[in-house]
Amino acid sequence: MNRTITIPFLLGMVLLLSSCGNTDYKKYEGDKAKQVASIIRNNGCMECHSTEAKVPFYGNLPVIGKTVKADMRDGTRYVDFTNLLTALENGDVVSQVDLAKLEHTALSGSMPPLKYVAIHWGTNLSSEEKGIILNWAKDVRRAHFVSPTVAEEFANEPVQPLPNSLPTDPQKVALGFTLYHDTRLSADNTLSCASCHDLGTAGVDRKQFSEGINGQFGGVNAPTVYNSALNFVQFWDGRAADLQEQAAGPPLNPIEMGHISFDDIIELLVQDKELVTIFEQLYPEEGVTESTITDAIAEFEKRC
Repeated sequence: MNRTITIPFLLGMVLLLSSCGNTDYKKYEGDKAKQVASIIRNNGCMECHSTEAKVPFYGNLPVIGKTVKADMRDGTRYVDFTNLLTALENGDVVSQVDLAKLEHTALSGSMPPLKYVAIHWGTNLSSEEKGIILNWAKDVRRAHFVSPTVAEEFANEPVQPLPNSLPTDPQKVALGFTLYHDTRLSADNTLSCASCHDLGTAGVDRKQFSEGINGQFGGVNAPTVYNSALNFVQFWDGRAADLQEQAAGPPLNPIEMGHISFDDIIELLVQDKELVTIFEQLYPEEGVTESTITDAIAEFEKRC
């Protein structure tokens, strides 16, 4: 074949095959979540947006391999869709952040990048696939994330107005207040949550670096507890998904409150018969556990 027509021919084949796309999602007609999951899985999204992705064979080749691995690393740093895909396939609610990022991808047409499509023909999102993702995102947002204070024309915006209030259980709030100020949550009985998140000083300790047991200092200052329930993730680095998960961290941090496990904390708290009675009333099936301790603290913090 003449070399002058080989290159145009190959480019034409790339464009033709790229336009074909994947149609596996069509067998899930009527189940938008399963359709979106199919699109994500079959359009190569998980090749660069999952910590579980395996490096392809060409990722170990000279020159190109370095670029491939860098793209995979950067893609996962931007967004890891592993939990999103699991939620979609199990019928669970996805996070607002994953929802917004996937929605943005469909709107912007920025993914997958051309250099990926050039190697993986047919992975670009078709107009129909984009429509499925956008309609699914709109339905999920309306079902789970719309603020009651938002005007109808802005109901599908990823950034929603703050709610007028957050529903809480007053009795659990009261228990959470007690635990929030309880120094038994620290190994040497000197610190409570309030030590670093003082309600009298804007929910912080006003120090450059927060101080833990035995005069130890961490590497960051304490973020405010005020309005923390409105954070989409917790801790400065976002490593906790919600307030309850966050509340479980400092008691077991060796620099902060220093307990070895929640078993130690529970052993101390169950000696307080009045406190045990309250737990049994509010959590009759569990009593004093890590889950109920952190749940009560989180319930109180929703009111801060």
